[in-house]
Amino acid sequence: AKSASTYVKVTEKTNSLDSNSLLYAWSNSTTVPSVGWASFKNGDTLSKTSGDGAWYLHIQAANTSGTSTYFVSQAFILDNTPPTLTLNGSSPMQLAYNESYRELGATATDNIDGAISSSNIVISGTVQSWKVGSYKVEYQVKDRAGNSTTGTRVVNVFDNEAPTITLIGSSVMNINVGSTFVDPGATANDLQDGSLKPVVTGSVNTNKVGVYTLEYQAFDSSRNASPKLTRTVNVISAPTLQLLGEKTMYMIVGQSYIEPGVKATDPIYGDISKRITAAGYVNVQYPGTYLIRYGVQNEAGVSATEVFRLVFVMTNEEYLKQQQTLYLIGNATGGTTGTYPNNYTAPTLTNNTGLLCIFRVDGKDLSVKLDDTVTTSGQKVEIYAQAEDANGSVTLFGETLKEPKKLDLAIGNNVFTFTVKASAGATKTYTYTINRIDATKTTGSTSSSSSGTSTGSSSGTPNKSTASDSCKFTDIKGNWAEASICQAAAEGILYDTTSAKFRPNDAITRAEFVTMLVRARYGTNVQAAAKSFTDQSKIPDWAKTAIYFASSKGVVSGYPDGTFHPEQKVNRMEFAVMIAKAMNLKTNPLAKTAFRDDADIAAWAKPSVQATVEIGLLFAKGSNNFLPTSLVTRAEAVSLLQIVWEQKSK
Repeated sequence: AKSASTYVKVTEKTNSLDSNSLLYAWSNSTTVPSVGWASFKNGDTLSKTSGDGAWYLHIQAANTSGTSTYFVSQAFILDNTPPTLTLNGSSPMQLAYNESYRELGATATDNIDGAISSSNIVISGTVQSWKVGSYKVEYQVKDRAGNSTTGTRVVNVFDNEAPTITLIGSSVMNINVGSTFVDPGATANDLQDGSLKPVVTGSVNTNKVGVYTLEYQAFDSSRNASPKLTRTVNVISAPTLQLLGEKTMYMIVGQSYIEPGVKATDPIYGDISKRITAAGYVNVQYPGTYLIRYGVQNEAGVSATEVFRLVFVMTNEEYLKQQQTLYLIGNATGGTTGTYPNNYTAPTLTNNTGLLCIFRVDGKDLSVKLDDTVTTSGQKVEIYAQAEDANGSVTLFGETLKEPKKLDLAIGNNVFTFTVKASAGATKTYTYTINRIDATKTTGSTSSSSSGTSTGSSSGTPNKSTASDSCKFTDIKGNWAEASICQAAAEGILYDTTSAKFRPNDAITRAEFVTMLVRARYGTNVQAAAKSFTDQSKIPDWAKTAIYFASSKGVVSGYPDGTFHPEQKVNRMEFAVMIAKAMNLKTNPLAKTAFRDDADIAAWAKPSVQATVEIGLLFAKGSNNFLPTSLVTRAEAVSLLQIVWEQKSK
């Protein structure tokens, strides 16, 4: 108890009580105190309201005759000191964000009660560990006398979560030297601070070829750092192509065409000749003028300016006349003199005024018809013009064209008049008109655009053109085979023209190639009985009819275990075999090729490889290598399948 009280009544049986003799005193002992006495009235309640421990009440009284008496009470136990409260653990306590708060509790002791049970300690307050801040936990304990003690624990929930950071765009970017680099940047977010602005270190010198690194990092208000992200920026220049051998070649019908090759060099990647692609073909069975284009992209996807080779396939008579003409021209211009080769007759000059002409806008062939107008939004045009007469000449705006010509296109009609002069003196003019529109002011569609594709024929009559407005692939812009892909879509070679992406650089699968080969060679309305393969379920529905048909024609077969492997990629050997079978090419079982890596070409494929080379369908890559196990890309396949399509009607 915190206090003690007792009622005191002194009685006298024989004599009268002397009321002035009534005294009391409180002490911690039963011994009569020597001090501290005080008077009281008989019948008073005497109290002790302070002190701790055992207290005793002492009473003295006397009667009127002088006889006195003394009394001491039993002990009154008093407690006026609060208990001692001790927190377990620290205060303040540091708690990481989202870390579970575990209550450590407290202990309490009392000078009278001794150890107080923890169940008697009242704890209040909440710690929100999911929210950064400072929180208080209160503790209260009482002893049995009612004395109370309180304590407080401060819990600081701190932010130890690093911000997140994400690059915008690719981590590897390739830009041409001299262009403008715009950093896509990065985004950063923190659970506590929200959106943050990342710090970017590093720079890009767009005027110097090289590899540059940018670092991105974000910091929140608690100085927690995000991981570092890096972006590699390759400042590159385009690779270059160099024709090996003659730019213009002459051959007799039936001779094998041997591709001299092309070399590709890149300022960063070095020799990238293995990446060269060729478009076009030489049909040695038919006299004519054939154009072969060579292109290359480096590993960063930057393309070189295309180079071209003209191949004239002639009858024996035409070839002899042409060689004699070259002989005379060589003498007239200071070349080597001498007698005609054996069996040469007197030279006969030609009046062939045919023109082979190609217009390219934004890297794509433009469908320009003779004496007609085509519309484009492109700003520049690249013109390739060549007389059919190997010794003839072509002039444009008074300049004899010997190399491709690049010209700006003005808004409105741009008229190009070519004059072809044959070696015998005959001349002919060809007029083409390109109407350039301002794309920023035009919302409607046009009948032809810079994405159109066609080349003028040697007689001045345009070849077939592609309705490029139906070519909706979003990933072929600028690709070397863009024109061929769009042309194939228009011709029905492609089995799927509704997809947004064509994936030109992906290796083509057996299912894809067989389907396109059948459509190119036999059309789209083929029928065939179903053929059972053990992996039948893996053959896509869109490919089944074509695979069955090709199998029935002997163009393709399954594997010895009965499988077809529709998803397997096609290499150049497999490609050549299927093409040769589809085109019914004559093959020599003992054939050898002129490729440097002839020994690497499998025996089962070599006859077909040589047969496709002889008709100018397949060429060397790099330094006269065939690269037999190299996979064929979808772009390469479509480009060559167009040749198959063109041969279908012959």
